Amino acid sequence: MPSCNRLDKSIGTPGEQRLQMLDVVWNTAFRASPRLLVSDLELQLGPPTQLRRTLLQLGAIYPDTEFWFAYGGDAYQDMPNWPGAREFMRDIHTVVFTEHELPGLDGERVVRLHLPPAMHDMSSSHVRAAVARGQDTSAWLSEPVRQYIDERGLYR
Repeated sequence: MPSCNRLDKSIGTPGEQRLQMLDVVWNTAFRASPRLLVSDLELQLGPPTQLRRTLLQLGAIYPDTEFWFAYGGDAYQDMPNWPGAREFMRDIHTVVFTEHELPGLDGERVVRLHLPPAMHDMSSSHVRAAVARGQDTSAWLSEPVRQYIDERGLYR
């Protein structure tokens, strides 16, 4: 689910393009698995994105579904600063992709997934900067996503 602009961050790439990249990943890497859903909900809700508001909306649309949100370690560390963070962190299950020891990881509601060495200390900002510099991003991006980015000149 691509997000809209947040109170603390402006998203440079249009939401529709980020949604299309997620569709590419869903169709290629996940073979259009019905267990996963690519959603434009936050784009429909409009800015600013507030994850607490998104969670409430998802709960209203899918009342019998338990949601898991996935983040990098950098976003997880910043979560306490988000509006409604205490309630949000209490109410959701979280998957954190990191190699670092962070407070609250590996609990009942927070699971850490270890990354392969090529992805240590990697973030979306890091990948966008590598694309802008014309560096090889094959360790982080699938070929279909790299092709999508190249064809549209994103992040250059």
